[in-house]
Amino acid sequence: MLPYSLTKKTVGQNPTGYIAYVNQDEKNDLNKIIDHMVEEGTGLTRPQALAYFEKLMQTVEYFIETKGGVSTPLFQIRTTIAGVFLNERDEFDPQRHSIRLRLTPGTRLNQLKKRLKLVKKRKRKQEPGPELFIDLVSETTNEQATPQGVATIRGSNLIFDPHDPRQGIFFIPENGSANFRVKLYVTIRSTEINFSIPPLPPGKYTVVIHAVMRRHKSIRTGLMEKLITVC
Repeated sequence: MLPYSLTKKTVGQNPTGYIAYVNQDEKNDLNKIIDHMVEEGTGLTRPQALAYFEKLMQTVEYFIETKGGVSTPLFQIRTTIAGVFLNERDEFDPQRHSIRLRLTPGTRLNQLKKRLKLVKKRKRKQEPGPELFIDLVSETTNEQATPQGVATIRGSNLIFDPHDPRQGIFFIPENGSANFRVKLYVTIRSTEINFSIPPLPPGKYTVVIHAVMRRHKSIRTGLMEKLITVC
């Protein structure tokens, strides 16, 4: 189901109405595509998936550069030239003309559009939304954490102040002993955090993010749904 929500319309002929927005709280970029391609059971490794995707992009670029376009079940791309030519002897002039790429959905995307199912969502209280815990040492997702190794958390609303001891990434042991706070971060972005895992005793942990959200003063909490194991 594809979630959407309504927001009050502020311009146009009927400013008292509402318009719909499809909820896209996270950026579904190349990393997300590759992660999906190499999910368990596909038989693809990450280097293979990256290589195939790069070859596909290079091939599409080749046909656009040499043939003016490409047509696939997913999309169609056609090269056009904008601007007026003075006569039959006139040639392309970047000052007067421009090259444009026209992209339209192919048959697969048009069929997909008919299959989309919508579900209306109420606006959620703003809070961190961690979804994926990627341990780079063990190359696992939402499964393991390697003490003093490097990990990545992906999701939404992940930004926090690492200098505030109340905020950050915390590992909460299942056995109820003291929590472990991450101290070393490489990057902190809204959709991705890269960090060094603290020294952790073996066991199972809930990974929690505490953050003071924009335009708020109190701590908001988001936690991973699956327990993370330290062997």
